[in-house]
Amino acid sequence: MNPVIRKSILSLYAACLLLTACSEDFDLTTAFKTGLCTVVVSSGEPLYLMEDDGLLLNPVTELDSTVYLPGNRYLVTYILMDTMSSVYSGNSSLKARILDMQYVMIKDALVRSDTLSATGDDAVNFLQDPWFGGAYLNVNFSLRYNDEDIKHSVWLICDSTIEEQGSTNMYLSFLHNANGDSPAKTTVSLISFNYYYLPQFAETDSLFIRVKEWMSDSSTLYTTYRIANEQSQE
Repeated sequence: MNPVIRKSILSLYAACLLLTACSEDFDLTTAFKTGLCTVVVSSGEPLYLMEDDGLLLNPVTELDSTVYLPGNRYLVTYILMDTMSSVYSGNSSLKARILDMQYVMIKDALVRSDTLSATGDDAVNFLQDPWFGGAYLNVNFSLRYNDEDIKHSVWLICDSTIEEQGSTNMYLSFLHNANGDSPAKTTVSLISFNYYYLPQFAETDSLFIRVKEWMSDSSTLYTTYRIANEQSQE
């Protein structure tokens, strides 16, 4: 079961606007950035963050290793403290002041035969096409809920892999189970799926992800998103 992951980026954005509005000149050192990051550690050194595009962030305030565990993923809002990279753990890194870290759940994508529990078929909305980053397939979506104590569940399930017109295509389903919760309010979630164990994934050319989405008139429609497999072998 997945906790509802709430995001506070808009409030941070508003706060930064208020801070910069008092000055006629925009100070680039106060410009904040947001990115998906993985916590990384090297022997004998403090924790640092690796953004999905490969940028290493060296927090100016050391991260608590009892809270932020290596391998965990976070949506991180930060301010770069310098524009010159330095060598950190054998790689180029930038010092950063961390403003906010919101936990991002990691789940394994499954094949249909490995799905043991009832998966459900409650509608969601994809806020953008799923994308690859940080060795994961990331999904940003909204869901409807009412009772915060009811935990929702989501899955990414491989239904089949088919050779079609010279290409290898993988067909997957994104499934959501509201576990009986009423669709009264809307929130946003971000989940990273580990695709490592999916058979034939490295040889797959395209992914087709089918999801049940709600429309503006509250009706539902099954939508399919096609994604080029950036992780496939050349």
